[in-house]
Amino acid sequence: MNKSGVAVAADSAVTIGSRSAIFNTAQKLFQVGQLPVSIVNYGSGLMMKVPVDVLYKEFSHHVGNKIVKNTIEEYGRYFLDYLTSERQYFNFPKNEIITIKGWINNLLKALLKNITAQQKSEEKDAHVEENFQTLLNQCKGESRTDVENPLSVHYIQKQYPDSFHDVYIEYASYYFDRNFKINPLSDWDKKVIEKLIDIGGKIARRYYYYPQKTGICFVGYGEKQIYPSLFHFRFFGILQDRPVYFIEQTITIQDNRDSCLLPLAQTDIIDLIVDGTNDEIQSYYFDMYKNQYAKFLQQQLSEVKTDAFDFQTFKKAFEEFTDSLEYVFPEKSKIFTQKLLATVRHLPIPDLGLLAEDLIHIQSIRRKYESDEDWNGTVGGPTDVALITKVGGFVWVKNSK
Repeated sequence: MNKSGVAVAADSAVTIGSRSAIFNTAQKLFQVGQLPVSIVNYGSGLMMKVPVDVLYKEFSHHVGNKIVKNTIEEYGRYFLDYLTSERQYFNFPKNEIITIKGWINNLLKALLKNITAQQKSEEKDAHVEENFQTLLNQCKGESRTDVENPLSVHYIQKQYPDSFHDVYIEYASYYFDRNFKINPLSDWDKKVIEKLIDIGGKIARRYYYYPQKTGICFVGYGEKQIYPSLFHFRFFGILQDRPVYFIEQTITIQDNRDSCLLPLAQTDIIDLIVDGTNDEIQSYYFDMYKNQYAKFLQQQLSEVKTDAFDFQTFKKAFEEFTDSLEYVFPEKSKIFTQKLLATVRHLPIPDLGLLAEDLIHIQSIRRKYESDEDWNGTVGGPTDVALITKVGGFVWVKNSK
């Protein structure tokens, strides 16, 4: 995006099941009604078992050119209101329990991590308690993962009283041993279910435990906006008659931010080009520097002979050093990114479209020759490209559908 307009591009690769099949026929880019507004979809192609293209097209037909909102964020929130008001039409209440059971299943995976059926009861208790504390500590340190309208454990127990029990039976039977008999439940199993209910109430706001995350980005112009903006969020479903979602970012082009380049979904190669680094590289060097520095300090510590050595001061200094490493790459990448954004700031709209398409193509080349079969071919196929301006509206440059 820049002050002149927006270019949006999306590939058409879609995976079926656990990447057992890949088809290059998906539509991920949609216009909203006849307005200068688009929706980009990524992640799951279903919202509570309803294909996303059905939802977007029905919403687009509903909006037409009659419903006008002042900002892009208002369009995004109106979409969530629309899904909530039409939840019976889309059979969301019928599929609610599927999403809830998926959420409970994800909690079980974290809570019973590295525990086997053969372990002694006291060892199991220790592992569960340790994992329980780890999850709580993660929650305390990651407030940005809060979702809007999180699940209520009280609601689950009231509406689906056997859900925790049923999911535990199904999951634990498979996870421990397909032939492992846990019915009737042992005292240890009952403790885990109680712990599961307890932890569910404490971390229900954390988005990474919700299944079927669908990434949605509204981008374009509201009626009162002269410059483009975007509203980017992850949608989990209509649960308890409310939309459960997590806001990733809201960006508006203005004088103090006159250009923006935002990759969605699989972004590792695009991040490398735009930022000069990516999460995988940053994690590798962060761990390497931290481990090497720890070895160096341990060697120095072994040579210390005096009782005057203050170990707590030493420990605090080491922790401050490792914490500071987390800011090295982001700060460096900002400098790198600004060089490209300086160009994006002045690009004509057609060239913005070419840049967006090129970045998709570069990511798809990497996936085409990916040695990891889980990712091979997961970006590719025909690329849809659209340009959006305040006066010219939404214009398809390439539309494979």
